Amino acid sequence: MTTNCTNNTNINSLELMKRDAERISEGMPHVRVDFYESGDRILFGELTFFHNCGYMPFEPEEWDYKFGEMIQLPKSRLQ
Repeated sequence: MTTNCTNNTNINSLELMKRDAERISEGMPHVRVDFYESGDRILFGELTFFHNCGYMPFEPEEWDYKFGEMIQLPKSRLQ
């Protein structure tokens, strides 16, 4: 898990965001979970499944396939 926060983010808030991101993303092979801190509140932002809205191609193109092969998608979640 990577974090990208400013120096003024409360360390307790950061730990709560990391904990909640792990819970929200459980079972997902790849997702970015965004939160915002407003005063003493942590606000959920969004889930992002593709970098650059899925429109930015990989260069060289072979890396699109190499990264895609690394993701193991579940057969079915409806059972």
